Amino acid sequence: YNTLPCGTDLQASLGSSAQIAGMLGFAGSSPQLQRLADAGYEKVEHVHWHAWTRRTYLDDHGMNSLRHKLYVSPKPHALVDVVERTLAVAMQLQVPSFKIGRTAANLLRSDKFILYTDSAEALEALSSELEGELAGYPAQGVPFTKTMSATGILSAGSDPPRTLCLSGWAQADSWRAWIVDRLALALLQARRFSADPSLHSAFALSKLSMEGIDTRDWAAAPQLWKGELS
Repeated sequence: YNTLPCGTDLQASLGSSAQIAGMLGFAGSSPQLQRLADAGYEKVEHVHWHAWTRRTYLDDHGMNSLRHKLYVSPKPHALVDVVERTLAVAMQLQVPSFKIGRTAANLLRSDKFILYTDSAEALEALSSELEGELAGYPAQGVPFTKTMSATGILSAGSDPPRTLCLSGWAQADSWRAWIVDRLALALLQARRFSADPSLHSAFALSKLSMEGIDTRDWAAAPQLWKGELS
């Protein structure tokens, strides 16, 4: 999943969870917290994430409709500037919800910062607004997502409906877990028909394409989410 190794330099620069909260402006009575409150965001307690959701959105909609995800994936040393710039745009556009990793391990993941929207159109508008804001920052990049910027710092995914999750051991409901569950299943199936490893990946990609997944952009066809493809 493109997680960075936690060397001593990165560990020292990121520090403890408390230091990370202060660095990102999420501790004490920081101006960032005041801006979020003024914009109508409510903190959602989570062991792994600093997370906020707009209060009016929770009252009117609930979280289940927030399946469209914009990943913001800078290199760790650029995170503070990127978070500040991104949240300014998110508040301006009234993005329903977002979350950022709480710990050094979370922030070394590629999917360290995720914004949620309730439609593909809202995600496109958010991505377009952020692309110019974040153009100069180095990207880490999130595998198995659709690239939304030239640098790769922005990418998108759309979580599947629960009815489309695999049964049994694979009950994942996130976009990337859903994709790799299917890739793993296809690779296992390929091994039953051929002992040649060079053919396994081609079989898996072909199978996903037939299921309605664009394996170049890692995006699902709209008809798949509506249950019109099988």
